[in-house]
Amino acid sequence: MTIRLLTLLMLFSTLAVAQSPTGGRPSGTGSVSGRILDSESGDPLEYSNIVLIRVRDSVMQSGTISDKTGEFILSEVPYGRYQLKVSFIGYDPATINEIRVNPKEPQVRLEDIRLGPTGINLQEVVVSGQRPPIVNKLDKKVVDVAALIPGGNGTAVDVMQQVPSVSVDNEGNISLRGNPNVTILIDGRPSQVEGMSTGDILNSIQVSSIETVEIITNPSARYDPQGTSGIVNIILKHKQESGYQTIVQANAGNEGRFNGSANGNYRWDSWNFYGSFDGRYNPFRSTGTLARETTGNTGTTFLDQSARNRNIMAGQSFRIGTDWTFSETKTLTVSMNQRSFSFDNRSLSENSLSDDDRNLIRSFTRESDAVREMLMFQYAVGLTHRDKNPDNNWNLDLSLRQFGFDRNEIIDQNDLFPVQKLTASQKAFSSNDGTHLRLEGNWSSSVLRTDVVQAGTSVSGRQMKPLNRNFSRITQADDWLQVGPDDVYTYHEWIYAGYSSYNLKWSEWSVLFGLRGEITDFSLRSAGDPVVNQYLNWFPSLHVSRSFSPAHEVLISYSRRIDRPGNRTLLPAVDYADSLNLRSGNPALQPQFINSWEAGYSLNSQWVTATTTVFFRQTTDLISDITSTVSEGVLLTRPVNSGTRENTGIEWSLSGSISPAFRWNGSWTGFRNRIFGVQNGSDAEAFTWMTRLNLFTTLPLNLQLQLSGNYDAPTIEPQREVSESWGVDMSLRREFLDGALAVTGRVNDVFDSRSRTVLTQSPVVRSESFNRWQSRSVFVGLSWRISENYKARQQQRERQQQEMDDF
Repeated sequence: MTIRLLTLLMLFSTLAVAQSPTGGRPSGTGSVSGRILDSESGDPLEYSNIVLIRVRDSVMQSGTISDKTGEFILSEVPYGRYQLKVSFIGYDPATINEIRVNPKEPQVRLEDIRLGPTGINLQEVVVSGQRPPIVNKLDKKVVDVAALIPGGNGTAVDVMQQVPSVSVDNEGNISLRGNPNVTILIDGRPSQVEGMSTGDILNSIQVSSIETVEIITNPSARYDPQGTSGIVNIILKHKQESGYQTIVQANAGNEGRFNGSANGNYRWDSWNFYGSFDGRYNPFRSTGTLARETTGNTGTTFLDQSARNRNIMAGQSFRIGTDWTFSETKTLTVSMNQRSFSFDNRSLSENSLSDDDRNLIRSFTRESDAVREMLMFQYAVGLTHRDKNPDNNWNLDLSLRQFGFDRNEIIDQNDLFPVQKLTASQKAFSSNDGTHLRLEGNWSSSVLRTDVVQAGTSVSGRQMKPLNRNFSRITQADDWLQVGPDDVYTYHEWIYAGYSSYNLKWSEWSVLFGLRGEITDFSLRSAGDPVVNQYLNWFPSLHVSRSFSPAHEVLISYSRRIDRPGNRTLLPAVDYADSLNLRSGNPALQPQFINSWEAGYSLNSQWVTATTTVFFRQTTDLISDITSTVSEGVLLTRPVNSGTRENTGIEWSLSGSISPAFRWNGSWTGFRNRIFGVQNGSDAEAFTWMTRLNLFTTLPLNLQLQLSGNYDAPTIEPQREVSESWGVDMSLRREFLDGALAVTGRVNDVFDSRSRTVLTQSPVVRSESFNRWQSRSVFVGLSWRISENYKARQQQRERQQQEMDDF
């Protein structure tokens, strides 16, 4: 009995000790957090996979993905020993051992985890470390330009031709998911210069000066809401490695094409100096035809037109700047950017007018020589505060842009039938000088440890003075006589904006909601009655995401946007460059508004990244070009607010590796474009789609091959349809001297297939035009990299000294 009693007492004592919170394995939970960065650039790696594994049984305890700042946090981690594994497509994985979560240190904060690009040696094939060229994220796409277009040859237009969601026409103008109203930012600042199209802007930026390009289709309240389809943000190179870095590039092509650049920076201690210069000369030819039927009071007339064009694009840019990090958290940045651009166009068109029975009424030729020139200076000052917690930061930015734009054109028209004679010569001059001032401040702070609140304000002012002047003469021996008075306008626009947003994070959920308010005050004054308008608009946004595992995430978003008419579309002056196809602006134009919804799913693994996005975009008070008859055989096209556009579609984006030596990315976007309520009853509805595919592989002899292809199906616009277009580009690259020297060969539009057919139809006009640009080009380029990392050299000296001391 005594033995049984003692046995029971010992058993209960053992159980009591086992259940005691102070004995055995301690109970309780903590957290593990950190930040994932690119080892070369220091940029955060969003959507990196993080897995926490228990050491005692090698079982996965928890997992997550990093956010846009590279930050991650694993909550409710039981006390114990762990191993952390980090992976991201295109990078070598990293493993962090001996992570201990215990009562003494429940919140473990790891040092920054830096991942390096994948580097794999395969006997005869050497795959050099490269970042993925396109990172597909739910809220944006980030394009690494150096990885996408090796050798730095070409312009930003060449980049856009290979980016998902983006269509590029033969003039370099871009559309996002079929919508041409795109806002282009350079380093987060507005880039539009009145008188220049988006194609002009993109053609003036060399590939060699671009670091990354961000495609944002549904921006939050922090971003300027201008632009119906989204934002293209071009990030210029701004290296900050210690020591000095210099890259010199030169490319020569057929038809006398040439471009070159030099980029460099020097960093020592708390100072960083950087600068760049680039120039380009690009001649090319184009041809076109037009067949048009015009129905008027006296019957139908037919116009047959053929044109030949010789074009020369040239430009250069210069940029310098400095960063001064005068404390652990604050950096002052000062920069200056100068850009010039010219476009010389010489064209000859042959025109024939016929009656109902196809009898020739009139035949004439029209020669024109037009030169456009732009000069722009931009100055910027910025002060940035970055706390150790990336959510606690603020910045102030002041930028001033001054620009001048001139256009000179001389037109000679010669009648061939019924009487052969020089009808008249015309000369048109237009200019636009302006200033754009912008002051912006943003503030962000973490609350409740995981939530983030943001607020900001901005003031933006533009002043421009467009001028149009026309001359004529009977013979080339006569003096030019001005026709009518100068058309002089003064345009003022001020936009006062403020926003606030709150990012709520709870478990696997993240909710970002914000509201932006803007007051717009603009005036357009001339000799006639002034046009004055002031309006207040609100722009809400909502982004909700849910992470189901480290590799799976769902995002739903909404934003409201605006597209304000620019002074080019407001000016009533008539453009007589084509005597049978006139154009003018409309001072009565109002903004068009956009409601945009998106829902997306993202899969991120070590070998493949995939996103699926469903979208719906509605544009009201649609700004549409409407064509009407002015006189017999003469048409006038002007913009009006008329109708509604609805785009409903789906987009798939994929990127991954088939083998260590073969990488790829591609996309497919399909949507139904519906336009209704347009003036003259020109409603239209059609399904269209586009696809992109980029292949990257390393061949024997260390040759890096890239193939890029795109296809855009036919699209519709008010009163017109645009045909399909497609093209294939190819490049080869070979590096020498450990990557310091590189030779690149590139062929754009291998099959010379890029052309465009436009069908225009209204109650009084039906026309079909065809245009082909000389888009095939062949380039050979050299790139030379000179660099020295003082910090790395100092560390090497210290290691050598330590080895000597140990000896």
